[in-house]
Amino acid sequence: MLKPSVLVAAAATIVLYALNYVLSAVAVGAVAPFLVLALRWIVIAIVLWTAVLVMRIRLPRGRALRDVIGVNVLTQGAQFIASYWALGHGAGAGIVALVIAMNPVMTAVATSVILRRRQGARVWWAVAVGAAAVTSACVPKIVADARVGSALAVVILALLGLSLGSLWQGERLRAESPIAVNAIGACVGLPLLVPFLLTAPLQMPAGGDVWGLIVVIGLIGAAGTTCYSWLVRAVGAGEASIVFSMIPAVTAVIAWAVIGEEITAPVVVGLVLGALACLLRVQPAKRVATVPAARWR
Repeated sequence: MLKPSVLVAAAATIVLYALNYVLSAVAVGAVAPFLVLALRWIVIAIVLWTAVLVMRIRLPRGRALRDVIGVNVLTQGAQFIASYWALGHGAGAGIVALVIAMNPVMTAVATSVILRRRQGARVWWAVAVGAAAVTSACVPKIVADARVGSALAVVILALLGLSLGSLWQGERLRAESPIAVNAIGACVGLPLLVPFLLTAPLQMPAGGDVWGLIVVIGLIGAAGTTCYSWLVRAVGAGEASIVFSMIPAVTAVIAWAVIGEEITAPVVVGLVLGALACLLRVQPAKRVATVPAARWR
């Protein structure tokens, strides 16, 4: 039986990530994508570093600090820089959510290839059902949107960053505070973003409503990434990744509520299959033989 805290963190991760996709897609319609991302990280840094100071959270040091920086180059830098680039070059929130939601597939493959751990049949069934959930929810949007092109390949880089970084975190940083990890992550992401800010035209947000939207995106980002980091710490990268199976369908539901997009039958199918994938992935299974894991050294 899963702890209530794990279930709450999983549900919060799904809703917060989905909401952030929708609001970010709205924001990049008014502000340059990389400026939105820079302001998002500044808000996250302010919120999380305040939490670190108030809660007196222990910061990672030495080798753990190097691991935190490496993890965040992938989970913050690669994931979000690539995602926001794609949002600014014709990929809608649904397409970005579709590719990122293949995180369970990529994590399972990386666990087998990099860590040399055999996956039980239940894991692969969960991955297959999760992939079906993602496909059902988002492929109709891809078919209807011809502006995919290079943006799709860039989002695949975002997926690799999320999956490999989460796997790294699950192996080496289970003892570190998710708040501290993500506070450092916001500071890691900003320098990586500088070259993109210098090569793209920037226009500061006009109007209090746009500034308010960006602050909300930052607050949701701080909560969402911290919830997912906590989930990885609590149950491991493989188990945590399955929540992404439901994110595309939930993104569609939130888009309906926020901007009036229609909820279609494929989205409903995606919700049902995503829930089934999550149940399959978290149910206890018979232990399988493992090959000694490769270490992240």
